[in-house]
Amino acid sequence: MTLATDFLPVGGFAVETGRNPRLAAASRYPMRRVTESVCEPPPAKAGGQRIRRSMPVRLLQGILLLGLCLPALIVAKETTGVLQISLRVVASCTVQTRPLVFATYTAGGSATGTATPGVIDVSCTRGIPVAVYLDGDRTLAGPAGARVAYTVQANGRAWPAGASIAVSGQGAQPIRLQLSGNVPAGQNVMPGDYADAAVVRVVY
Repeated sequence: MTLATDFLPVGGFAVETGRNPRLAAASRYPMRRVTESVCEPPPAKAGGQRIRRSMPVRLLQGILLLGLCLPALIVAKETTGVLQISLRVVASCTVQTRPLVFATYTAGGSATGTATPGVIDVSCTRGIPVAVYLDGDRTLAGPAGARVAYTVQANGRAWPAGASIAVSGQGAQPIRLQLSGNVPAGQNVMPGDYADAAVVRVVY
């Protein structure tokens, strides 16, 4: 990088100015711009000796070296803001079942029990309170509108119509209700197949 002057008051020399060919050129051609690199060492006189400069010139040249010959220091600036991020998590439940099958019943005869246990698996969000209902009137419908009453037990405890079983969600681990039941004795009904489609209702 070079510093350009018309009269070389800063980039010139303090002594022996008549011997400096650039200053001589400036004196002979006043309108001619003479340049001198401020990053180069002082020029040498004939015989290898360097021309001495005055203290103010050397001080100013040092300032110019800092401003022109060294890379500028860039001070980064920054500002901050707050981004609000939110999420709502809602609870969920799923239900899976396997049918409950009673043993064969003799009309008007003795009670009969369970041939194949039923299963209700309830999977709910961990920690939430859950109430499980088995809706219906606990009767099986058969031929000509005939009905047969039955009872249900969940995990060995009676589960009457309208009652709920309270559980707590276990996340991915399902809550299993093992079902059994019986058909009370003395129901003198028509032979045939009887069935009920009880609705499992989960409230959470």
